[in-house]
Amino acid sequence: MGSVIVTDDGIRIAYSVWGRRDGTPIVLVQGLGVDGRGWALQRGAFGRKHRCIAPDNRGTGQSDAPAGPYDLARMAGDVVAVLDDAGIERAHVVGASMGGVIAQIVGVLLKNAEHACNVVREAVAVLPKERRCKCGSALSHAIITDKSKVPAATLERLKLIVGKYFENQ
Repeated sequence: MGSVIVTDDGIRIAYSVWGRRDGTPIVLVQGLGVDGRGWALQRGAFGRKHRCIAPDNRGTGQSDAPAGPYDLARMAGDVVAVLDDAGIERAHVVGASMGGVIAQIVGVLLKNAEHACNVVREAVAVLPKERRCKCGSALSHAIITDKSKVPAATLERLKLIVGKYFENQ
């Protein structure tokens, strides 16, 4: 099933919903240049237990492609708008690559908002253990629950990504 919303800056964002209507919501955010169809291999596995929502990021799939550059915080706002339109108050947010950064920003944006993210995780490619990112969900959890547990250098780098939204949390 496909739906389209119009964001507060007039951009149409398309998204698809599948899976159990009564399942725990999972929002699946793809990376750079990939639309929601990028989750095709996960549809069955996630859909058996969860209500899945996959937006097409601006510039991909059926969403509008306004002139760039695109701001990651704005793209996280698009995900929040999709959650609003779908009537979802709490959700797991999963992201691949750039979608993982967007998912983390969603977690920061929604910390004290009406919505609340239970879990924010970055999906990583299957790599040898020694090459895997060690920040992923542990960093996201620390940012959302207690920034004092996050190394200062990491917080400074995150401010570059999230900007003013991070400062106010």
